[in-house]
Amino acid sequence: MLLWVADGVGMAVVLNGALHRGATGGAGEIGYMPAVGAPLMRDVRRTHTGGVHSLTGGAAVLRLMREHGYRGRDAASALARAAADAEAEDGAARPDARHAGARHAGGPRETGPHGHGEDGGAGRGGEALRELATRLGATLATVVAVIDPALVVLTGDVLRAGGEPLRARVERQLHSLSIPRPAVRLSSVRGNPVLAGALQQALRETRDEVFSTA
Repeated sequence: MLLWVADGVGMAVVLNGALHRGATGGAGEIGYMPAVGAPLMRDVRRTHTGGVHSLTGGAAVLRLMREHGYRGRDAASALARAAADAEAEDGAARPDARHAGARHAGGPRETGPHGHGEDGGAGRGGEALRELATRLGATLATVVAVIDPALVVLTGDVLRAGGEPLRARVERQLHSLSIPRPAVRLSSVRGNPVLAGALQQALRETRDEVFSTA
């Protein structure tokens, strides 16, 4: 399954190598799904409405980053700043974690009051990403519990801006909320994947039509 976050939120599910489109072609419109912590929205046919979108869409991410002191022209730029700080905080925390492990060998790993030992650094960037990862992890868990995918891919301008610090936190949050524990990876596809996919599909169908021997 693939989770895409930019201005809006979308999902794609691939089953047995084929994209699952649903009975009406609407499979994957996860942004319109109700979400814990969001008001129950009705008449969600309007663009960019719905519980999941209100928590994880581009506008919601930008608001969240601003609450933690990160500014940007859009959600991706603000999140990129938070991710850079979180990465630095994570790096600074690793030597302390190693020393703690040596002092408490064989015992449970100690964490701060918010469990930062398990979810990255406890600084401002780490806290901003932890809150976003909690929202994303809860969103993914509802789908993972139903389809039990082998892999979850994160993509879209916003999620790619979060980079490895966000990916790692999303994976930890998801694994803490669901029985299946699929790997979570960042997409390596650049540019406009929707346009690229449409072009590839058009080329495939054209080749089939022109060169078919049937």
